[in-house]
Amino acid sequence: SLRAASGKGSPALVLAALGIPKDDPRYPPLKAEFLSYYSEMPAARSALFPGIAAMLASLCKQGCRIGVVTNKPFALAERVLRALSLAEEIQVLIGCDSPGAALKPRPDSLLTALKRFDALPDEAVYIGDSASDCTAAHAAGLPCALVRWGYMPEPPESATPDFIASVPSDLLTWRPA
Repeated sequence: SLRAASGKGSPALVLAALGIPKDDPRYPPLKAEFLSYYSEMPAARSALFPGIAAMLASLCKQGCRIGVVTNKPFALAERVLRALSLAEEIQVLIGCDSPGAALKPRPDSLLTALKRFDALPDEAVYIGDSASDCTAAHAAGLPCALVRWGYMPEPPESATPDFIASVPSDLLTWRPA
């Protein structure tokens, strides 16, 4: 399904929608067309999940620094954040094409975000909505919370997260061991 592929980057979306793998010669122009269309309206059918704005405001008020690591290209992710009025809350944004980045589940992007924050893994947490998020976080030495909303097709318990949030406000009380 497209929903299951949507957190895995454009290669997974092109494969799920058209059956065209990344190594197929037809892939590059199809990916370019997809990204062109998506960049025209990156948040046209997007909305924040209920409680996200309040949770982010509370975290910022507590002095938390917030970053986003995504499998989207940087410019596209930046446009989505602006369209959803989230750009002010985000201090670090790492896209799949940012220097030092790699598609999750590889930990490279998370490690790059830690460097930009000048932080160690035990000074940060990673919150995601997929098994690849959990895998990347643990490979980077970060505690990981998975959320019950978002794109994860399987129950979060199957990915062995350190914490599971049912609603955004659950994340305000999580204190990793």
